Amino acid sequence: MSVDSIASASLPSEIWVHIFAFLDRPAQLAQLALVCTRWRTISEDDMLWSPFFASSSIATAWLRDHQPIAKPNRTQACAPLKRAWAALAR
Repeated sequence: MSVDSIASASLPSEIWVHIFAFLDRPAQLAQLALVCTRWRTISEDDMLWSPFFASSSIATAWLRDHQPIAKPNRTQACAPLKRAWAALAR
């Protein structure tokens, strides 16, 4: 059984988001995205990336100057905070 099928069958996305929220570094979330497609989608959830912005003055300024991008639904890949964090890290 592949990791992808285990992740897909075992827990709802909301539980994975809760578990992933205990990670304290953006690099850890980025590494999770490499495990399987489901974890990639889950690891891009803005709820997971927003604490990194709260702890960064540069990121806070970025958020102040940019309008949030609304997610049409949870199935579409839309990770504006993750993309913004990657842009700030460059």
